[in-house]
Amino acid sequence: MPVKKNSMHNRFFIFIIILIVFTILIDLYAYLGVYSLIKNNQARHIFTIVFWAITAIFIAVFIIFFRIDYQKRDPSDLSGLFILVGIYMLVYLPKMVFCGFRGVEDIIWIAGKGINAVSKLFGGGELASFRLMIISKSGLVISFLVFGAILAGILGRFNYHLEEVKIGIKGLPQSLNGLKIIQISDIHLGSMHGKQDKVNRAIEMINATNADLILFTGDLVNNFSEEAYGWESIFASLNPGSGKYSILGNHDYGDYWNWSSENEKKANMELLFRIQKEMGFKLLVNQWDTVEIKGETIGLIGVENWGLPPFTQHGDLSRSLEGLPPVGLKILLSHNPTHWDAEVLEKTDIPLTLSGHTHAMQFAIRIGKRRWSPSRLIYERYWGLYRHNGQALYVNCGLGYIGFPGRVGHRPEITLITLERED
Repeated sequence: MPVKKNSMHNRFFIFIIILIVFTILIDLYAYLGVYSLIKNNQARHIFTIVFWAITAIFIAVFIIFFRIDYQKRDPSDLSGLFILVGIYMLVYLPKMVFCGFRGVEDIIWIAGKGINAVSKLFGGGELASFRLMIISKSGLVISFLVFGAILAGILGRFNYHLEEVKIGIKGLPQSLNGLKIIQISDIHLGSMHGKQDKVNRAIEMINATNADLILFTGDLVNNFSEEAYGWESIFASLNPGSGKYSILGNHDYGDYWNWSSENEKKANMELLFRIQKEMGFKLLVNQWDTVEIKGETIGLIGVENWGLPPFTQHGDLSRSLEGLPPVGLKILLSHNPTHWDAEVLEKTDIPLTLSGHTHAMQFAIRIGKRRWSPSRLIYERYWGLYRHNGQALYVNCGLGYIGFPGRVGHRPEITLITLERED
């Protein structure tokens, strides 16, 4: 059943109230902490005016956004909301980091006061009580580093990276040795409304690779198919040697939108199918297709989204494989990487699976070749190449973004996969 508009509006109103209260509480604690570190009275005065002026601006913007009707299916409103989310995180995540350090300092100070009180109670002398100001000072420095990292992540959200990966396939036909495949995933066009010139850079990078195949592993849009209006010719200009294929991701079904009826939702899906066709993608919906490259037949298998709850399971691998003739190579496109462990690994003879979905949570820490993302806490296979018993999974961390308009610690990814024969 669709959620009534008034119900959604009421819940959004409650969320805005909670957000305003949370913002004010964080600001009060952060203000008192930073204020105590400033010794110059004039500097304190300027800091007070600027600090609370920024708070007032945020609260005003929250109220303005509350008045926007998000049921208009207007991509500009939603992409604008994501920019606001980014600016909020830019300002308030560093404040929360500082508050954490200040909280530790306050706990130590309060504990010292408590020890003094107990000492007096039992006739002891008063112990020295002081603040470890170095803690809050360290927190202030680290909060500035966090600010810089988030700012770099926002500004670099179109700084595309070509990730080159070599994958060995046992028994790969000799003629397919060196086959080049471009994988892209999680484009989320609604987040990048009006940024066609930025995305064109990614298209140019892809075409420059002269890849044999382009495979897109889902999430073209965030919520509704109109987000893809105006992008058709841009993605139609992708020009691989032997074709381009796509599958659906969890966001492509419109499951996160409040439709007025099932017919409206169905029409939205039909529009998405038509737009993908105009972009030149062959959409595989629980089905397979074959493509001839260098005299060999490659079987491309595309399942609908398959995910563990709360994500929907539309995928049907058995149906997708039904009737597939003998081929020289099988490649599976499956949006959610959890599907590999659940139904592919050691249960099929598919040597290569391509997935996306995780975005590496748009946050990562990289030191040399080592990398870590909070996605690791949710997904065992969250980013990069995984191999086991002759089968391989590659998880692309995404070309676009959703929610936070940026990527901290890693860049949006175009994956160039080169297949190599393993005997």
